Amino acid sequence: RSCGRFGERLLAMSGVSGGSIGLAVYLAQRQLWQALPEPQRCQPGRVAELQHFFSHDFLGPVAGSLLFGELPQAMVPWTYLRTERGATLADTLVRAWQAAFPNDAKGLLSQPFAQQFAAADGRLPALFLNATGVESGRRVIASNLRLDELLADSLYGQSGAQQLFSQGLSVVDAAVNSARFPIISPPGRVLACDLGLPRRAGFEAQCAQGRQGVWGHVVDGGFFENSGIETLMDYLAELPATQRQAVRLIAIDSTPGAPPQCAAAALGQTPAAGQRATGSDLGAPLATLLSVRQARAVLALKRASEQLGCERVVEWTLAAAPGHQRAPPLGWALSAQARALMDGDAHRHVATAPR
Repeated sequence: RSCGRFGERLLAMSGVSGGSIGLAVYLAQRQLWQALPEPQRCQPGRVAELQHFFSHDFLGPVAGSLLFGELPQAMVPWTYLRTERGATLADTLVRAWQAAFPNDAKGLLSQPFAQQFAAADGRLPALFLNATGVESGRRVIASNLRLDELLADSLYGQSGAQQLFSQGLSVVDAAVNSARFPIISPPGRVLACDLGLPRRAGFEAQCAQGRQGVWGHVVDGGFFENSGIETLMDYLAELPATQRQAVRLIAIDSTPGAPPQCAAAALGQTPAAGQRATGSDLGAPLATLLSVRQARAVLALKRASEQLGCERVVEWTLAAAPGHQRAPPLGWALSAQARALMDGDAHRHVATAPR
């Protein structure tokens, strides 16, 4: 909408789950825009391209893979299935991208993440796609920056004496790793090479041929913190004070009833009532887990608002627009109703955003 001016002022992006997929797709589309000749960069239709992409059904193929592929596979002694739900989701995203961007000959979502989103030249923002380590409980982040000072594991670095074997991970696979929600997607397995092996010629080939082990598994980034804001604030803490003072935070949330920290009075919003507690011995642990992931996101936003000041925080709530009593259907396919509400919110935020 701003003909690229917003992107030129974008310092960093951090996402979890479906938000990570959205950030990766936005950045890939921006690269296509940057490759156009100057007069064509403001052509209309860029919003429609993203709406076309996100209107696809991403749940159907995943559910089909589970019901008609993986479940029958579990009942027979021989292996006939070579893919799993995470790969099915990645393939579905790639097909949706090809349908929305038929002129992308390279297929940007299928390109290596570290190569495609390299931030060394300053043209692209810092990008953090957050997953959660199953064994460690730590953040596992796919980023186009080194994570030396962040308390997290990098998918593009090393962990202790092991080099993670994920250097060639594609853009879409890096995004899907952040969105591996249990049952919908299985945990992602991360392999590693032992750096204690002799570093002779063909070291990487040795790893590829089996001299590797399982470093760990990753699931949805929301299990650690469901907004990605903690990662952004850790990143900002490493910047010079003069640069931090110029930063504004745009927090985009899709959780129905999430309490706003700064914008409640300005937007006329009131937090929705909490859900009724469950007394089930089986249901309570799951309900607690889901509640904690959201509570940590609320806490992260509260701390960011206190550090930056509410005048530098934009809270963009997708799940409940002013005047609507029910949250729009936000899920694996965006309905026309949801897209209309989100589009209306976009116009409202643009009209009130600081220049």
